[in-house]
Amino acid sequence: MAKSLLWAYLSGGVHGQKDQAFVHTDKARISPLDRGFLFGDAVYEVMPVYAGRVFALDRHLKRLARSLHEVAIADPYPPSRWAELIEELVVRNGGGDQLVYLQVSRGADEGRDHRFPQGVPPTVFMTGSPYAPPTVERFASGRSAFTQPDLRWGRCDIKTVMLMANCMAKEFAGERGGNEAVLVRDGMAMEGTSSTLYIVSGGKIITPPLSNAILPGVTREVVLELAADLKVPVEQRNIPLDELFAADEVWFSNTSAEIMPVTKVDDRAIGSGKPGPVWRQVFDAFQARKAEEWERPVACALPDAQAVQSMIRYPTRFPIKVMGRNATELKPAVLALVGELVGGPQHITLTERTSENGNFLALTLTIDAQSQQQVDDIYRALTKHPLVMMAL
Repeated sequence: MAKSLLWAYLSGGVHGQKDQAFVHTDKARISPLDRGFLFGDAVYEVMPVYAGRVFALDRHLKRLARSLHEVAIADPYPPSRWAELIEELVVRNGGGDQLVYLQVSRGADEGRDHRFPQGVPPTVFMTGSPYAPPTVERFASGRSAFTQPDLRWGRCDIKTVMLMANCMAKEFAGERGGNEAVLVRDGMAMEGTSSTLYIVSGGKIITPPLSNAILPGVTREVVLELAADLKVPVEQRNIPLDELFAADEVWFSNTSAEIMPVTKVDDRAIGSGKPGPVWRQVFDAFQARKAEEWERPVACALPDAQAVQSMIRYPTRFPIKVMGRNATELKPAVLALVGELVGGPQHITLTERTSENGNFLALTLTIDAQSQQQVDDIYRALTKHPLVMMAL
């Protein structure tokens, strides 16, 4: 996904404006009087997209609705409309793996006033960015963190854009070579600057309970469900700092890092100094849960859904993911088949990834799709090919 081709969705943005439009990010304009800019009076969500599918969309929209309710900003859209807009943004930005950022502010008034304005529409801004999901190999040596005082406001359960304290703590860790900061309040390890904290002790996962001091993480929800499926015991309670350092394993979870093992805190080794076995169990289960999402219908692969087709504007950059056994014949066969339908392999941008055990190969072919009919023909041809196990 080339930066210059990134699309954004913008609604409002200027006092009294109710226009809604998809624009390139460099053309998006928001008033300097927008309350998100002046006061941090806005909430946000970040959603992962795997192979063109938004992961846990319903959970993210539920949390967005809660954040909006807690700060008394009117939700601009019902969930169905949010889903349509997000999926169209994903398609416009080429599908594949992305992170979608969504922000809703209280809007732009005619001046600067601490009181909430009346009759001003919320400002909605959404955009996507390229994303490389984490792998076991990337986490092989673990990550490091540094402790910092928790200086945030009293409603950390609301996902607002007021993140200065988070940024300062993250910068402190980054300047020392760390990947995250552990925020400490009254001697207790609370969470990261943008992530949920877990420790493992004696085979049990321990994570702080939800409260006004903890963000209800969407990935956290999934992790706790997976732990239950794996029959790994979970305890939700406060984590004293000395217990953090004595833990067998420490992890963080969030949308972009998924489940990140931490092997050093304040330059002190955690457990064996390597990612632990319970982390690996849960990380693998999370990858399997993601794979289940591939069975869910998506705009890019619904040739018979006229309402969804109308969201796609052709010509467009269009990703097609093909998976099969890692045979030497797979890549040239797929390139030849798709190339025949797009005017030659020179019109295909190809990326590939081999599974951890080397048995499977995933190919992402990005093309300049000219019509829905062309996309349908490609999918039909791929799904009939004997070497192709899955085409998305």
